[in-house]
Amino acid sequence: MTAQAFVDESARGSSYHVCVAVVADGDVDALRRLVRSFCLPGQRRWHFVTERDSRRRQILDAVVGSGQVSALAFYGKGRDTDIRAESFRRMVVPLLDRGVQRLIVESRQGRDQRDRQVLVEEFHRLDRPALRYIHLPPSGDPLLWIADALAWSHSAGGAWRERIAAITTAENVTRP
Repeated sequence: MTAQAFVDESARGSSYHVCVAVVADGDVDALRRLVRSFCLPGQRRWHFVTERDSRRRQILDAVVGSGQVSALAFYGKGRDTDIRAESFRRMVVPLLDRGVQRLIVESRQGRDQRDRQVLVEEFHRLDRPALRYIHLPPSGDPLLWIADALAWSHSAGGAWRERIAAITTAENVTRP
Protein backbone atom coordinates (compact mmCIF):
# COMPACT_ATOMS: atom_id res chain seq x y z
CA MET A 1 0.00 0.00 0.00
CA THR A 2 1.25 3.48 -0.82
CA ALA A 3 0.15 6.62 0.95
CA GLN A 4 0.45 10.38 1.13
CA ALA A 5 1.09 12.49 4.22
CA PHE A 6 -0.07 16.02 5.00
CA VAL A 7 1.67 18.19 7.61
CA ASP A 8 0.63 21.25 9.60
CA GLU A 9 1.54 22.77 12.95
CA SER A 10 0.02 24.56 15.91
CA ALA A 11 1.64 26.65 18.62
CA ARG A 12 -0.12 27.03 21.94
CA GLY A 13 1.50 28.70 24.90
CA SER A 14 5.02 27.37 25.25
CA SER A 15 4.35 24.17 23.29
CA TYR A 16 4.63 23.51 19.58
CA HIS A 17 2.87 20.66 17.77
CA VAL A 18 3.48 19.19 14.30
CA CYS A 19 0.81 16.78 13.09
CA VAL A 20 0.82 14.49 10.09
CA ALA A 21 -2.31 13.03 8.49
CA VAL A 22 -1.47 9.82 6.61
CA VAL A 23 -3.92 8.75 3.90
CA ALA A 24 -3.72 5.71 1.61
CA ASP A 25 -3.58 6.69 -2.06
CA GLY A 26 -6.87 4.90 -2.72
CA ASP A 27 -8.66 7.03 -0.09
CA VAL A 28 -7.34 10.46 -1.09
CA ASP A 29 -10.14 11.47 -3.48
CA ALA A 30 -12.99 10.35 -1.20
CA LEU A 31 -11.41 12.07 1.78
CA ARG A 32 -10.94 15.31 -0.18
CA ARG A 33 -14.67 15.24 -1.02
CA LEU A 34 -15.52 14.66 2.64
CA VAL A 35 -13.30 17.51 3.80
CA ARG A 36 -14.64 19.92 1.17
CA SER A 37 -18.19 19.08 2.22
CA PHE A 38 -17.58 21.02 5.43
CA CYS A 39 -17.00 24.29 3.58
CA LEU A 40 -19.83 26.71 4.24
CA PRO A 41 -21.41 28.63 1.34
CA GLY A 42 -18.87 31.12 0.00
CA GLN A 43 -16.02 29.51 1.94
CA ARG A 44 -12.95 28.41 -0.09
CA ARG A 45 -11.58 26.46 2.84
CA TRP A 46 -12.06 26.05 6.54
CA HIS A 47 -9.48 26.80 9.21
CA PHE A 48 -9.95 24.90 12.44
CA VAL A 49 -9.01 27.76 14.77
CA THR A 50 -11.92 29.86 13.46
CA GLU A 51 -14.57 27.13 13.61
CA ARG A 52 -17.21 26.88 16.33
CA ASP A 53 -16.84 23.97 18.74
CA SER A 54 -19.92 22.25 17.30
CA ARG A 55 -18.36 22.28 13.80
CA ARG A 56 -15.02 21.16 15.20
CA ARG A 57 -16.69 18.13 16.78
CA GLN A 58 -18.58 17.40 13.56
CA ILE A 59 -15.43 17.61 11.42
CA LEU A 60 -13.31 15.51 13.77
CA ASP A 61 -16.00 12.86 14.15
CA ALA A 62 -16.31 12.57 10.36
CA VAL A 63 -12.54 12.40 9.79
CA VAL A 64 -11.88 9.90 12.58
CA GLY A 65 -15.01 7.91 11.70
CA SER A 66 -14.03 7.67 8.04
CA GLY A 67 -11.35 5.12 8.91
CA GLN A 68 -9.22 6.69 6.17
CA VAL A 69 -6.71 8.66 8.26
CA SER A 70 -3.95 7.78 10.69
CA ALA A 71 -2.05 10.52 12.45
CA LEU A 72 1.35 11.23 13.90
CA ALA A 73 1.77 14.04 16.42
CA PHE A 74 5.14 15.42 17.44
CA TYR A 75 5.26 18.05 20.17
CA GLY A 76 7.53 19.74 22.63
CA LYS A 77 8.49 22.85 24.52
CA GLY A 78 11.26 25.09 23.36
CA ARG A 79 11.99 27.17 20.29
CA ASP A 80 9.46 26.50 17.54
CA THR A 81 12.23 26.10 14.96
CA ASP A 82 13.98 23.44 17.06
CA ILE A 83 10.78 21.48 17.79
CA ARG A 84 9.75 21.68 14.13
CA ALA A 85 13.14 20.42 12.91
CA GLU A 86 13.19 17.54 15.38
CA SER A 87 9.61 16.65 14.43
CA PHE A 88 10.57 16.47 10.76
CA ARG A 89 13.55 14.26 11.62
CA ARG A 90 11.43 11.88 13.66
CA MET A 91 8.59 11.60 11.16
CA VAL A 92 10.77 10.20 8.35
CA VAL A 93 11.02 6.55 9.47
CA PRO A 94 7.34 6.17 10.48
CA LEU A 95 6.27 7.69 7.17
CA LEU A 96 8.49 5.37 5.15
CA ASP A 97 7.26 2.43 7.22
CA ARG A 98 3.66 3.41 6.36
CA GLY A 99 4.40 3.43 2.63
CA VAL A 100 4.26 7.21 2.25
CA GLN A 101 5.66 8.27 -1.10
CA ARG A 102 4.52 11.89 -1.11
CA LEU A 103 4.75 14.42 1.74
CA ILE A 104 2.75 17.65 1.49
CA VAL A 105 3.67 20.33 4.03
CA GLU A 106 1.68 23.49 4.65
CA SER A 107 4.01 26.28 3.60
CA ARG A 108 5.47 28.60 6.18
CA GLN A 109 7.56 30.54 3.69
CA GLY A 110 10.22 31.46 6.21
CA ARG A 111 10.59 27.83 7.25
CA ASP A 112 10.21 25.92 3.99
CA GLN A 113 13.93 25.93 3.15
CA ARG A 114 14.83 24.67 6.64
CA ASP A 115 12.21 21.90 6.34
CA ARG A 116 13.77 20.77 3.06
CA GLN A 117 17.27 20.88 4.56
CA VAL A 118 16.22 18.77 7.58
CA LEU A 119 14.51 16.19 5.35
CA VAL A 120 17.49 15.90 2.98
CA GLU A 121 19.88 15.49 5.91
CA GLU A 122 17.67 12.85 7.55
CA PHE A 123 17.26 10.77 4.39
CA HIS A 124 21.03 10.93 3.89
CA ARG A 125 21.73 10.00 7.52
CA LEU A 126 19.38 7.01 7.30
CA ASP A 127 20.68 6.03 3.86
CA ARG A 128 17.07 5.66 2.74
CA PRO A 129 15.58 6.82 -0.55
CA ALA A 130 13.87 10.19 -0.20
CA LEU A 131 10.16 10.46 -0.66
CA ARG A 132 8.75 13.30 -2.74
CA TYR A 133 7.82 16.36 -0.71
CA ILE A 134 6.36 19.74 -1.52
CA HIS A 135 5.21 22.81 0.36
CA LEU A 136 1.77 24.16 -0.52
CA PRO A 137 -0.36 27.02 0.76
CA PRO A 138 -3.33 25.94 2.92
CA SER A 139 -5.64 26.19 -0.08
CA GLY A 140 -3.31 23.94 -2.11
CA ASP A 141 -4.84 20.66 -0.91
CA PRO A 142 -7.92 20.13 1.28
CA LEU A 143 -6.16 17.31 3.11
CA LEU A 144 -3.88 19.91 4.67
CA TRP A 145 -7.02 21.04 6.52
CA ILE A 146 -7.12 17.66 8.25
CA ALA A 147 -3.54 18.14 9.43
CA ASP A 148 -4.61 21.60 10.64
CA ALA A 149 -7.52 20.09 12.60
CA LEU A 150 -5.29 17.41 14.10
CA ALA A 151 -2.60 19.90 15.12
CA TRP A 152 -5.16 22.23 16.70
CA SER A 153 -6.83 19.35 18.55
CA HIS A 154 -3.56 17.88 19.79
CA SER A 155 -2.32 21.25 21.00
CA ALA A 156 -5.65 22.01 22.72
CA GLY A 157 -5.34 18.86 24.82
CA GLY A 158 -8.13 17.51 27.01
CA ALA A 159 -11.30 16.39 25.25
CA TRP A 160 -10.01 17.64 21.90
CA ARG A 161 -6.90 15.48 22.04
CA GLU A 162 -9.00 12.57 23.27
CA ARG A 163 -11.28 12.97 20.23
CA ILE A 164 -8.37 12.13 17.88
CA ALA A 165 -6.59 9.65 20.17
CA ALA A 166 -7.90 6.56 18.36
CA ILE A 167 -6.02 7.49 15.18
CA THR A 168 -3.01 9.30 16.66
CA THR A 169 0.46 8.17 17.69
CA ALA A 170 2.15 10.97 19.65
CA GLU A 171 5.77 11.59 20.57
CA ASN A 172 7.34 14.30 22.73
CA VAL A 173 10.42 15.52 20.87
CA THR A 174 11.71 17.89 23.54
CA ARG A 175 15.41 17.27 24.04
CA PRO A 176 16.52 17.01 27.70
